[in-house]
Amino acid sequence: MTTPVHESEQQRSAALSRYAVMDTLPEEAFDRLTTLAARLFDVPIALISLIDSERQFFKACFGLELRETPRSLSFCAYALHSPELLVVPDATQDPRFCNNPLVKGPPHIRFYAGAPLIAPGGVALGTICIIDDRLRPPLTQQERDTLTDLAALVVDQLELRLKTAEAQREGDARARVMRELKDAHLLSQLLLGIGSLSDLDLAPSEILLHAAELASANLEIDWGGLMTVEGAQTKIQTVWHSAAAADLAQTITQTQVLPPGVAALVAQLGTQPGAAPLFSNDVSVQPAVSRTSTQPSAQPALTLDPVAPEARAVMATVLGQYGSATSILTLLRVGPGQPWSARDRQLIEVVARAVYQATEQAARRAALRGTQEHLHLALDAAPLVLWTTDARGTVTLSEGRGLRAIGSLPGAVVGQRIEDVFVRAPDVIQNVRRAIGGDTFQSSVTIGARVFDARYEPLKDTDGSLTGSVGVAYDVTDLVQARHEAVRAREQAEALLELSHLLDAQEAVELLAQSALLAVSRALGSGGLVLWRREGDLFQAVAWQGELPFSVRQQRDAGLPVSTVESSVLEGESRFLDHDCLPDPLKSADVQGVALLPVALDVPERAMVLAAYLNSPQHPGTWSVFERDVLTVAARTLAAGIERKRHLQELEAAASVDTLTGLGNRRALEADLEAALLRAARTGERVGVLSIDLDGLKVLNDAKGHARGDALLQEFARALQLCFRQEDRIHRLGGDEYVVILPGVGSPEAAGMLNRVRAAVMMTRAAGFGGVDASAGVASYPADAADSLGLLHRSDRRMYADKTGKHQATVLPTSAPTTPEQ
Repeated sequence: MTTPVHESEQQRSAALSRYAVMDTLPEEAFDRLTTLAARLFDVPIALISLIDSERQFFKACFGLELRETPRSLSFCAYALHSPELLVVPDATQDPRFCNNPLVKGPPHIRFYAGAPLIAPGGVALGTICIIDDRLRPPLTQQERDTLTDLAALVVDQLELRLKTAEAQREGDARARVMRELKDAHLLSQLLLGIGSLSDLDLAPSEILLHAAELASANLEIDWGGLMTVEGAQTKIQTVWHSAAAADLAQTITQTQVLPPGVAALVAQLGTQPGAAPLFSNDVSVQPAVSRTSTQPSAQPALTLDPVAPEARAVMATVLGQYGSATSILTLLRVGPGQPWSARDRQLIEVVARAVYQATEQAARRAALRGTQEHLHLALDAAPLVLWTTDARGTVTLSEGRGLRAIGSLPGAVVGQRIEDVFVRAPDVIQNVRRAIGGDTFQSSVTIGARVFDARYEPLKDTDGSLTGSVGVAYDVTDLVQARHEAVRAREQAEALLELSHLLDAQEAVELLAQSALLAVSRALGSGGLVLWRREGDLFQAVAWQGELPFSVRQQRDAGLPVSTVESSVLEGESRFLDHDCLPDPLKSADVQGVALLPVALDVPERAMVLAAYLNSPQHPGTWSVFERDVLTVAARTLAAGIERKRHLQELEAAASVDTLTGLGNRRALEADLEAALLRAARTGERVGVLSIDLDGLKVLNDAKGHARGDALLQEFARALQLCFRQEDRIHRLGGDEYVVILPGVGSPEAAGMLNRVRAAVMMTRAAGFGGVDASAGVASYPADAADSLGLLHRSDRRMYADKTGKHQATVLPTSAPTTPEQ
């Protein structure tokens, strides 16, 4: 048996792909519909079938164990293209099906009735059908309507399933953005916390302990410990643990022994500071072997054994080496299925470097504080500056590598007055004079572009008399810059979080874009931003922020030709052009760098692109990692927000449209009429309301079925749209009722509007609905009523008067009573 194949096969295949329902598991919502169909029609089998080019797939089965059959055996394939139900009273007598194996063999089909599943776009996806193995009386009209309604319920369930999946994808994209924001915020908080430890008067060992505790408590681990190895002695301190690792933490603290596999990882790490952290995912842990250990017998924690089952993921890194003691941070996860992710590795590596730098800084400061006299200062420690003066303020000693950072050399300023040496650093002059006066203190000073932490002390002779001053300064510029980067990372997270909140608002994207770009501009700190939207052959500026180069301001006002935007950007690729990669016209202009990031490309003719411009002569002309990250996350956040708003707008528009005719529905009528009356109240114009009742729909439904009735409603709607003016607003309230809002129409123009209804009736008759007619009535503002309810009531009364006066409810005279198709 060969089933029919139609031109709509490609459309149906695309629709089924969009619904993503083929070959899916049974779902209760669809199973409930087949069970209901079997119960309503008292049949042994009810199916929901979806048909592609080769087979029919049963999404829901009642009374049949099959999940699919070849299309060649499908009854439902014939029902796809039927305007009404396909009913086969006796399959054994039907030449299309009499030789079908499903008729000759199990389940011995005799009776079949199927209603097509029509998607909103008009494509038939399959059917809901009922099957019996015995002959049945013909279906009543009510039974036909019931099966058609069940088909509509199946389509509604498919639409609900699709919308739910789309909402889930949108939620997932938003969750990814939020995770990135949380990661940036966590990293900035960790770096700020570790940086603040270095500001405290703590020994390196105390900084290590507090930093390890801070990192462990924020990195989603179960146990964190600091192991100090000094010669033959090993000390293990638990700095943090979760409830799941409470017993493990107690055991480690009491025994001072790590689990064997953890010890193996630590042994492979070694004790060299600055080495990259090791993770159990990367390192092959060797099983226990018999060998002579190079470790002292007092270190049982470093025995090589397989990873213990309670330690599923392991990380170890050397935080620092101070004297003969080496400090090692070890992190464990005890739960199954928790390997170290790329995010974990990045966070841990950054935090480990920050802790290493903070403890190194603290160690240097401790060394400086422990030296009370200038002869014991380490002159070759980098980057230091050491100087002494006499009681008059003349420099008697200047040493240290730190001098090079401020443009001087050791000994170069000896013999000069302090006022002449630091003429551009008055704070240094004041501090030296204070030390000469007998004060001992610390102070931070800036010399040129470098920042120094300095200690000042007076010099005294053997009898305690003041003879001058001594000072030592440490170049902390890199540390200050690291803190600045941490603050910028926090600002980035806060700005992007603010951007995400802005895009949650209900205003249009155009109104929010300026505030959104302001949040991004604050995170970048310099440069200019423009959000471009394509309109024809030009990109027009939707919003802009920051310092825009002159050439970009010209493009903002005139529009940016589409041809100047790289095609790869319109295909979804972000482009960061440094100064050396800019086209020659831009190089000669006031532009140091350009970044182009796609924001919304789903509608090419309305594509949106985020552009960033560097125009500061002080900028190196190269996009930093920080700037790239800020712009990338900002573009993703803007894209997610725009997509969400577009989806909400589509849902709102769909709620105001009659799905059968495409006209406005009752909700749209209420909004349009209120808007028209408000406008009329301001301008003094008149507004007409025309109520129309289409006669003959019930007769047609009873005679030809609801599908033909729906066709009449659609044809009459098209005729009204052709016969009325462009500014008139046509609505279908449901059933056979229509309402038209007529701007500028009063009582004198009412007859002309009724003639337009007559013209629409004539066009509908000419389209094959010969017996159709309509009754109509017009009311106008302000002559008949001053509000929407009054206008609708008055136009309805006149329409019913028109219907009563004609007896047969016709606008045009007809011959003997007929059905609308005669």
